Amino acid sequence: MSDSLSALDAAKYLLTRDGAKQGASMSNLKLSTLLYYAQGFCLAMRGEPLFSEAIEAWRTGPVVPEVDRAFKHGDLNAFPDPSILDAGAYLPEDRELLDAIMATYGRLSAGELDELARSEAPWRIARGSSDRDEPVGLDWIKEFFADLLLFPDGRESGDIRPHWPLESFRHQKRRALSRRLEGGRAAIRAIAAKRSALCDTWDEEEVSAERSGE
Repeated sequence: MSDSLSALDAAKYLLTRDGAKQGASMSNLKLSTLLYYAQGFCLAMRGEPLFSEAIEAWRTGPVVPEVDRAFKHGDLNAFPDPSILDAGAYLPEDRELLDAIMATYGRLSAGELDELARSEAPWRIARGSSDRDEPVGLDWIKEFFADLLLFPDGRESGDIRPHWPLESFRHQKRRALSRRLEGGRAAIRAIAAKRSALCDTWDEEEVSAERSGE
């Protein structure tokens, strides 16, 4: 799948990894919260979002409205068939990340995930003291999860947050390296374009000088 992975694509992948027929056992609440954690760790590890759709701070926790609508009322027609979904169409770094989300956070119940997400800064800041469903800022999510990766053992007694297996992400490292190299390639392209423009200027000056000497 291309870099433009949608939240619905990510949701369908998670559902096929749920282990139940067509993912029908997973609630909307749990699915949206898993997407929130996938977005958070992607931002912290890659510096870019996994999907572009907004996450909102609803009373029940973080929710991706587009995904919530797609799977509203447990409509089985909306659930993907694991035998049809082409996992190979997803980028390896996306599969790796989403597999880790299911293996790590998917073991928690919907209630536990909801409690955990609503205890964290991104949801609390976005929700504030109002009853409105406000968007959760990507900057808030990125900052929180970056701190979580830096201080994985800074957990309070009784914290149900599972350990995130940071050292096992081979493809995330490849993606990060590719991004750094792309920065260098962009600089080289800029230098080449500048030299090309300079050479064109020299050529024009030489032609003009030759014509002046005729």
